[in-house]
Amino acid sequence: MNYIIDKNKIVIKTENFDPKSIFECGQTFSFKKINDVYFTFPEDKLAAVYLDGENFVVECLAGDVNFFINYFDLEKDYQNIILEIEKINSVQEDFDRQLIEKSLIFGSGIRILKQEIVETIVSFIFSANNNIKRFTASLNRLRQDFGREILIENEISQRVKDLIPKEKFFSFPSLKALLKLNEAYFSKIGAGYRARYLVETIKALPNFLAKDFGSVSTDQLLKELITLKGIGKKVAQCIMLFGFGRANCFPVDTWIKQVYNDLKRGKQEKNEQKISNHLIKIFGNYSGYAQQYLFFYKREIKKPI
Repeated sequence: MNYIIDKNKIVIKTENFDPKSIFECGQTFSFKKINDVYFTFPEDKLAAVYLDGENFVVECLAGDVNFFINYFDLEKDYQNIILEIEKINSVQEDFDRQLIEKSLIFGSGIRILKQEIVETIVSFIFSANNNIKRFTASLNRLRQDFGREILIENEISQRVKDLIPKEKFFSFPSLKALLKLNEAYFSKIGAGYRARYLVETIKALPNFLAKDFGSVSTDQLLKELITLKGIGKKVAQCIMLFGFGRANCFPVDTWIKQVYNDLKRGKQEKNEQKISNHLIKIFGNYSGYAQQYLFFYKREIKKPI
């Protein structure tokens, strides 16, 4: 990846980076857009991401550049990933190949973020069958109540300084803090029936996270995740992709069901597991990337102009 470090800034010189595509493709809920700047606050870090001339800049406000180089997966060649998916697409006979080509062009700036596991698990339990505005408000309330205010540690540009004099950003609560929360609290902040699931899963996380998942297959990791309350197969695959970095999985939601039927030229398939298995068989270790390109393209083109 073509980038340079300038003090607390990462200046990115590539076509395979676009903050709108990265933050609005459904993989993260720890961001806020103010005017034309995206502020991202994973864990207890904070950065501003914006276009400066012909380059994108990641300005690290709290946390160092190395954290955000890893977070944005800047060492990985995403243009090569696109080329590999194009190769796979070129030999497909029962799919609409043009649709995949369009999604790769449309979403070429997507990068899969490397997110912390506890934050990913809790966030996606909140997200399950829930309105995005409602559950992001719940997550923000959780941060405000039991995280800590993220204080700016570095010298910042005037452009960023002008945007955030009244803004406050909060870290995601530690597992220790989450373990103290009860069902009534989660209900109060809008978790609904997920409140009980959150309490039970958080209670199980210390033992769950003590396991060595580095040598565990993706299928076995899926089996382990769905033993946790509030985590079905779709949410588990999201957690595997965005929290564990398992790119050989393919989360299926309403949008992917629609795009799959488009790919099959209108032949209907409603079974999520069959769709996921078929797409994993086709895309293999590039499944997670293909999922993001297709999901983002389908959802965005459906939005009214």
